[in-house]
Amino acid sequence: QKKAALLEIAGSAYEKAYTLEPGDPAVQRQYSEFLRATGQHAKVESLFSGDQGVLWRYYLRDGRYDQARALLEGLYAKDSKDASVVRGLAVVAQQTGDKDSVKEYSEELLAIEDTVDNQLLQIQMYLDVGLVKDGGLKLAAFRERNPKEPRGMLFEALVLMTQGRLDEALDMVNRNL
Repeated sequence: QKKAALLEIAGSAYEKAYTLEPGDPAVQRQYSEFLRATGQHAKVESLFSGDQGVLWRYYLRDGRYDQARALLEGLYAKDSKDASVVRGLAVVAQQTGDKDSVKEYSEELLAIEDTVDNQLLQIQMYLDVGLVKDGGLKLAAFRERNPKEPRGMLFEALVLMTQGRLDEALDMVNRNL
């Protein structure tokens, strides 16, 4: 009873926010996530049918990777330099274990936006899909350029763990803390 009432209140608040600010990306993201979490898939698809950017993110969060990829590929065909689209394609590749596409799209992302966050995202994706050797090489180059970046140290500890070097990984994490 209480949960249903709270969900109804939240739904009403999201509807009002969307009515007031239908173009606000934060409102779109939160409202679509609420609808996803409450199983209102048809409503998301009808409400945001004209906004492929909202829909591909929704499909990605919902684990519908083929649908997310299809929308992203259409957006990519229109603008291959849109960093959010290229990042989306890389994440879909990561989630589906597509190693070649992870390499391709993460490199393209870095060509568009070479930031520390995107470099770390690439390393994480490489490690997640099993490209441990390549990820380790990327990480070593990253650590050389950014020796004080704590997230790089944590990724290094992760690589050490995957190599079975648990004591070294623990030392690395402790130094980072």
